[in-house]
Parts: sequence; structure tokens; C-alpha cells
Amino acid sequence: MIELITAVYGTLCWLVFKKFKLVPINDYTVVTAILIPVVAGLFGFLILNMSAPVAKDVRLTAPVTPMVALVQGQVSEVVAKPNTPLQKGDVLLKIDDTLYRSRLAQAEAQLALAKTRLDQYETLARKGVGSASDRQQYEAEVERLTAAVDEAAFNLANCTVTAPANGMVTQLLVRPGQFVMPMAFSQLMLFVHDEQAWLGSFPQQALQGMADGNEAEIAVTAAPGHVFSAKVLRVVPAMGEGMVSASGQPIKGAYDRPAGRVLVMMEITDPRAKDLKLPVGTDATATIFTSGGAMINLVRGLIMRIHSWENWIFA
Repeated sequence: MIELITAVYGTLCWLVFKKFKLVPINDYTVVTAILIPVVAGLFGFLILNMSAPVAKDVRLTAPVTPMVALVQGQVSEVVAKPNTPLQKGDVLLKIDDTLYRSRLAQAEAQLALAKTRLDQYETLARKGVGSASDRQQYEAEVERLTAAVDEAAFNLANCTVTAPANGMVTQLLVRPGQFVMPMAFSQLMLFVHDEQAWLGSFPQQALQGMADGNEAEIAVTAAPGHVFSAKVLRVVPAMGEGMVSASGQPIKGAYDRPAGRVLVMMEITDPRAKDLKLPVGTDATATIFTSGGAMINLVRGLIMRIHSWENWIFA
């Protein structure tokens, strides 16, 4: 963009001073010709950054859930296909449930026996046989075995791992025969949710003009020559540079980290973007229109479109 403006202004000066000689060349005119773009550039830079801030490190993000088995056993079948759209509840994989079926059957049999014994005791109690402590013992046994049946049923149900939401599975490296365990660091696969948003970091100078619902524009690197209309979902109210955790050290007055940038979540509202196939992590450039007025928005929009065409050449 700077190169283009410089080339246009240089061509204009050549036409005025050399080609048509509309203005004489002297110290005054040369200094004026130099100061005009410098002053105009500084003024325009300040106005644009305050009224239509831009972020050049925008990323398409999505929540990712590491899938971990809740029971241990051998994988019997991998149903899900990598990078294929899934609906909530779709089966991802199955763990051999032979052991868990037998445990459930055993718990149900023990519960049935405990209920029978409780019924027999109640029959005898009506005849004046037994004590209150015996009755409490039988009832406690029924409650314990009921909980055991619920636990066995829970474990059996979790032998089938299902999709927690709409999305897809990536990094699907698990194979039938692999032994899995319910441990946080033993991840089966990564589940990428459909809840996507563009996350960009903007300078703090324009924070006061930003608000949820602001209009925005996004130039996606993977779609050169196109600028898509968007809107601000929310301005993230915290930055990592300000996070303080409990420790045995007092907080320092001098920070060794640079000042943070404001994180803003956006979504593309342009219907033309529906046909784009963009993987999570795609980068882009975005601008937010705050309170600069139509002229400022027009200039920033022009700059965004020039930048989008530059994506054909520059990565």
C-alpha cells in the first residue's frame, strides 16, 4: 500500500514539475512537495488507526476437545473418518465391552437377589420376626447394589465414544487393537467443533471505540482479491499480559513483557464466504469500523481491497 501511494505521488510530482512544468522547481516548492505527503501521511495514519483499526494477524479459530476414554480396554472398532463432518452423538469408536457387559449382568443379578431377600425379610417382619437393624442392613445392601448397577451401566455406555457436538475429528491415529485408559494425557483424537470465529489482535489506542456488533471487514489470505463484510462478536475483556497467578513472589512494578493487544472475536456475515473451504488456522487481515465516519471508512475499505489484491503476490 505504501509503495503504491509513493509511486502515485512520485508520478504526480513528475507530471507537475517535469512534464508539464506547472510549478517552478526551487527550494520552497521542493520542501513543500516533501512536507505535504509526510504531514498528510502522519495525520491520515493517526485518524485511521483510531477510527478504523486494523489487525494483520487474524486467525480462524475453533474450540478443540481432546477425546479421552472414560473406561479402559481394547479398541474394537474405529467408526469415525478423519476430517469428515459429524453430528452430535455420532459414534467415533468402540471399546471392547465384553468385560463391562458381564459386570453389569453380575451387578443386576446381585441386585435382584438383594431385593428378593428384602422382600422375604419384610414378609417375616409382618409376622413379628427380625429387628430394625436387620431391615436397615437389607435396605442398605439394595441401595449399594443399585449404585453398582448404575456404575456398571455407565461404564458399559462409555465403551462407545460419541461426538460431543457438531464438528469433525482430526489427528485420528487410534487403531483397532490399541489399549486405551481413562487418563488425561492418553488422548484418542482431537475433536474440532463447528463453532468457528475469527480472532484478531488490535492496538489498544482504538479500544474505546470498539463494541460488540461493530461492522468489520476481513481480507482472507486464502481468497485473494476478496474482502468480506463481518461483525464483531465480542471484545475479549482480558489480555494474557495482565493475568496474575498465585505464587510466592511479590508482583513486580516493572513488567518485562510488552504491552498486550486487544483480542476481538469476529464472524463473517458476507454470503459469498459460505462457499469458501477454510481450515482452522487460516490467516487474514481485518479492520473494525468504529466512529470515524463514512470518509474514513471509505479510505480504510480502499486500503483493505488493495491489500486483498496484494495477497495474489505476497504470502
